[in-house]
Amino acid sequence: MKKRVSLIVVICSTLMLSGCWDNIDIERKGFIIGTAVDLKEEKENGQYVLTMTNQVAVPAVLSTQIQTGGEAKPFLNMSVDGESMISILRETATRSSRIPFFEHMKVLVISSAIAEKTDLFESVLDFFLRDMELRRDIKVMVKDGESGQAKDILEVNPAVELLPTLYVNEITENVGKTIRMMPPVTVGDVHGDILEEFSYVLPKINVVSEKKLEYEGAAVFNGMANQMVGTLDAEEIKGLNLVTRKNRSSVIEFMVRDHLMVYELEISIPSIKIVSANPGDVRVDINITTQGDIAEMFGSESLLHEDYIEEIQKKIEEKIVKIVEGTIKTSQEDLNTDVLGIGKQLSQKHPKKWDQLKGYWEEGENYFSQVRFQVKATAEVQGIGAVDKAKKKRKDE
Repeated sequence: MKKRVSLIVVICSTLMLSGCWDNIDIERKGFIIGTAVDLKEEKENGQYVLTMTNQVAVPAVLSTQIQTGGEAKPFLNMSVDGESMISILRETATRSSRIPFFEHMKVLVISSAIAEKTDLFESVLDFFLRDMELRRDIKVMVKDGESGQAKDILEVNPAVELLPTLYVNEITENVGKTIRMMPPVTVGDVHGDILEEFSYVLPKINVVSEKKLEYEGAAVFNGMANQMVGTLDAEEIKGLNLVTRKNRSSVIEFMVRDHLMVYELEISIPSIKIVSANPGDVRVDINITTQGDIAEMFGSESLLHEDYIEEIQKKIEEKIVKIVEGTIKTSQEDLNTDVLGIGKQLSQKHPKKWDQLKGYWEEGENYFSQVRFQVKATAEVQGIGAVDKAKKKRKDE
């Protein structure tokens, strides 16, 4: 009897653990690598009709392209309309022989028309947060609706990359080369800000030509309203990056004695200090410490003189302060939105004061617009380049 019971247990266990009962053959999977969402229509009852465009990689064509080249596109863009993301996904499944598979998705592009509607952006994003198949490291960006739709990003024909989505993804990886670019923001990053009702910024992307995209500027979102309230240009992104993150291998252009110079940052380290957290009297000190080289210069002045180097360093510091103050002015006067993350700093370092401030931080009294900032910068020029070294050598000879 015991042997029979044991045998039954073994057989049942084998049936339960026999692995691939829910397996889907790879040939039947539609690998979605990028998605764009546009606003098609706003109905009289307040409902919205959305268009979701999924870029599906075609592995067979992709491998042929890599090995021998060819004219066939290694991807397929599928656009479907609907009033909810779930209904769109279900409709997509009825139009394709392949099952939509999101685990390899890298990029989500949302039109500014959606972003500007109160709470609509959050509703769209909610789909990508709830689905267990979707990863939280998907990069999110906004397409300016004035020059087309979000799905246009997935239609470009890049000169090097085989897939438009991979082209977009590779562009975002260049952020370490310039402080003009907004760092990538993921679905998980945005979710955290939405939950805490903090304002945030997302990178903007636009079509320049049939083969070229421009990843520049940022869309600014008010955390309380969950909608896009404005934008930052490339210069304002510089200021934002200088305040909010460490920067390497970036450049600052400035003028000295009517001549252009270029300061290449080896390292830039920001420091934010809350001096006062009282309602109506919030004061913040921002200090930015940099080290770098003179990468380019015009004019005949020599960099070998110490007093001239000191003058250059002062000009660099003035330029950095000017850039940062420009971003602060835009955020306080034009956007009334805390893009600098001062509210986050207050919530972490002065939680009791933040409880008094947060309800009126960006609305009502709008304490953020009243914050007094003091910005300082320190620049250390470590290298002067090869030209002056050659001049010095000739002079010594």
